[in-house]
Amino acid sequence: MTVTIINNELITSGLLSARKKDKLGIIGALSLCEADPKKTQGEIVIPLHNNMNNLPGRVLEILNVIDMELEMKHRPFLIHCEHGRDRSPTIAALFLYYSGKFHSFSAALRFVQSRNSKLKPKKEFVKFIEEEVVPLIQKRTNGRIEPRSKAPSKTKRKEALKIEQFAVP
Repeated sequence: MTVTIINNELITSGLLSARKKDKLGIIGALSLCEADPKKTQGEIVIPLHNNMNNLPGRVLEILNVIDMELEMKHRPFLIHCEHGRDRSPTIAALFLYYSGKFHSFSAALRFVQSRNSKLKPKKEFVKFIEEEVVPLIQKRTNGRIEPRSKAPSKTKRKEALKIEQFAVP
């Protein structure tokens, strides 16, 4: 399992015990794994699948949840998947882009990877994010990704990124 401190707001990892979360000072957590009552108790659970059978709307939902948790001062906020090397760091990079800390997703991903050499985002998942999610974010924000400190209010951001209803294949 890999634990990576991205910045003072975000930490990514694999599944962590309650004791380890306490030691890291984790205030809130989002699991990208299927719910396991013993391991994800008290966490927000929004599964993302390894098989790339994900919908862009699900990823936007995850970004909105992270944004709201950080606005409620739930810091540091943990994003985790099973091992902490693929999905969680990729989503953390996407959030850094989404929140305006980087002007491109690829720059944000390089930054996240520089924080821990063990991170190995799957090429297929990164391609899904680049081809399906990033354009959706750009379209919904008219191409203006702004730093959260200068960003519109939470309500305006939600309106800009209103999640469409997607049919499940």
